[in-house]
Amino acid sequence: MSSTYYDVELSDHLARGYDSDTSGVSFRPNGCDSDESDDDEARGSTTQTSPEPLQSSKYCDRAASSSKSSAQNPACSGTLPDFSDDPADDTDEDIANIPLDYGRSEKTKVRGIRIEQRWHKYCRVKAVSPDALSKWNDPTEALRQVTPNDVHRFLNYCLKLKYGQNGRHLKGTKKASALRADWKSFQGYFRRINRMRISSEDSEEINAGIRKLIDKFGLNQQERGKEPVFVQDLTELNETILRTQERRFHFGFERIQMCLFSMLGIFTVNRLSALLSLQFKHLQFSIQKNPEGGPPVLLAEIRSEHTKRLLGSETMYVYATTPSQQARWLTFFSFLYLSSNTFPLPEIIDDPSLIFSPHVFIFGILFWLQAFESPALSSIERLRRLFVQGDCQQMPLHLKPEVEDYYIFCKTEVINGYPVIRWDQPMAEATMSARLKNLGEIHGWLHSMFAHRMRYGGGKMLNNSDAVSEAQQNLIMKHADTRTFLNHYLPRHIDTDMQSVMNGRKSNISLMRAITRMSRWIDTRRPRHLTAEQRASIREHPEYVEAVQLLDEQTEICIHDPTEQMRSRRDKLAREKLNTFGRLERALRQQVRKEFDRKQANIDIERQLSGAAIDDEEAKDVLRTDSMLPEQINLLEKLLTWPTSDSLEAEWQRRNAAVAAISQYCCHLEGGPLRGRRKRPAPSDEPDEENTAMENRTTKIASISPEISKEQSLLEKAGNYIRKAKKPRRCFQCYGDTLLPVHRRTHKYSEYKSTLRHFRDKHLEDRRCHMCSEDLLHEMHLRRHAEDVHRLATERNYYAKEEPGSDIDTD
Repeated sequence: MSSTYYDVELSDHLARGYDSDTSGVSFRPNGCDSDESDDDEARGSTTQTSPEPLQSSKYCDRAASSSKSSAQNPACSGTLPDFSDDPADDTDEDIANIPLDYGRSEKTKVRGIRIEQRWHKYCRVKAVSPDALSKWNDPTEALRQVTPNDVHRFLNYCLKLKYGQNGRHLKGTKKASALRADWKSFQGYFRRINRMRISSEDSEEINAGIRKLIDKFGLNQQERGKEPVFVQDLTELNETILRTQERRFHFGFERIQMCLFSMLGIFTVNRLSALLSLQFKHLQFSIQKNPEGGPPVLLAEIRSEHTKRLLGSETMYVYATTPSQQARWLTFFSFLYLSSNTFPLPEIIDDPSLIFSPHVFIFGILFWLQAFESPALSSIERLRRLFVQGDCQQMPLHLKPEVEDYYIFCKTEVINGYPVIRWDQPMAEATMSARLKNLGEIHGWLHSMFAHRMRYGGGKMLNNSDAVSEAQQNLIMKHADTRTFLNHYLPRHIDTDMQSVMNGRKSNISLMRAITRMSRWIDTRRPRHLTAEQRASIREHPEYVEAVQLLDEQTEICIHDPTEQMRSRRDKLAREKLNTFGRLERALRQQVRKEFDRKQANIDIERQLSGAAIDDEEAKDVLRTDSMLPEQINLLEKLLTWPTSDSLEAEWQRRNAAVAAISQYCCHLEGGPLRGRRKRPAPSDEPDEENTAMENRTTKIASISPEISKEQSLLEKAGNYIRKAKKPRRCFQCYGDTLLPVHRRTHKYSEYKSTLRHFRDKHLEDRRCHMCSEDLLHEMHLRRHAEDVHRLATERNYYAKEEPGSDIDTD
């Protein structure tokens, strides 16, 4: 359409808006206004003008013609027109009451709230200072009268903050980009309150101050490396996910979920939020007629609803100087970002790898759920017997209506001690990110693994492909302009073989890709945990020693002054001590992992040159397989098979066996995440370490009193401990359950809070105290009984230092 059409329509719209406006003030669109990306605040400011309606000549001609027609027909003036088809103007909405961040991303709103809270805190600090201006008493008024110098000092104040909401220790600002993000959030907060922008002159001064702050605090200005992951990297990662015993889940389905997530992440290059919001109704399955002849093709289509609104390049909108041009660009942005993409994934029969085949995993899940609407479609073997009839091009495979609302990447919760799959709730982004990071470390990657790395690798492949145009790339990745990919996605490790290019030789593409992808830095020997000596060194760190000293001093004060205020301060210092240890532990762990490559390289060089290096990868694989469960071994055997025949039937049988193995493994109970001490032996019917150590001490007793066995002695000792310990580390419910083996009844946890966690997870559904033989009517009664009789307070937060002698083994 021509620009004249947009100009007339926009003018008509504004003219009609002025006629119905009761404020007496009209607004002219500012040619420099724009909408920012999803990660930014709303930027749409308006300029207040005198009440002059914006009318085009066409509108004026139509209005004049209408008045002339009325004047020529005076008889019609007394006739009441028929408005029965017109809706009543009964809305009482005022656009001034609609916040400018309405419809924006929740993350953007969170950052806006955070900068607002910091501004209020800064105003309180300024208000109590000597000779403070009156504007600091009201944060809103201070924001209206803000000066560039005020903003500069506020950002300087934010860089020095150590504690955030609820007294939590902040990790601090280390990157210059983080400081600029705070400045951008402040701009959004200023627009939201004042309904106008900070002037360009003031912004220039503030940006100069930001450059000064970057140098003052030594902030890192280097960009992230953006190391990509490709299909080869993720295939190896999937094998680690299916094989590892260092990470355990509640259901086998969760392990299958992680493999499927990596496949859909690279094949659709979607963001984390978009992948987690996928439901089975977003998947369409059908059997397509092969246009080249042969057997039908199994097709899975994924409709990805984009979750990011109003993002992308605002440059085009800013450069649009007329309202019609701005309207056209806003219409384009709305179409681009609010529309959904459909990704067709036909089954690749000649793909030798089943461990990275999305059809094998998806149909394994579907047949586990018995998700197809047709009851006869109960297995993959039955599906293979279907074909497209007549002149039809496809045969759709519909899912049950109740299954369509299930989330593919759903949440798993532990309710009353039992794991439950919550199909109606998506997995939290933090949960998926933590799992990816943990599994990446188990796989041996140096750099942290997160979902966006799949967009780095997928975007790189799209950019290099001759089959994908620039417009298709922007549509797939939901970018308004290619500059978004260049600035934020293109890896900074150049994979161009410059030496071969300059010499006129053929580039070694496979080598260049290998040295720029994530697996270049893989080493499964890289430590994931600190040793006992390294953890002990943390307790000698000056920061931790200071935290312990402050807690000890406050504990002494509480003995003489046990008021609520003193106890609250003691609890706060106790939490600070634990947080300090955790913070120093994470920093030391990161340092150890970073220094590992240099140290291990020197060790490997010396071993290889001395002839002591041995390649024992096959032996390690055997050991890793021996520690796996039979169900897991069966799953790997089916997924790691290779084609043994060129026939289609043999390949279908191989893929069908893999689908059946996945369906069988989804319902397998793995036992939940590993807890407690690392490398702890699996539970057995043998006594634990403490019971084994007691054997020598009970030998004499047994020889003197033969009627007293070792088990009875252990039970008696554990019972005395539970009755006398102020904070018992044994569970009274397990002790009283005579159906459990002795080593379970006498098990002693390493910390008091571990006993609390065990009791909450396992015994809150019990309605009888096994130790006291007392019936309890409600969970509340059980909690009160546990606290009053057995000193197990399940509703309190114990961070205070335990008193001496509170946990002594007594006979």
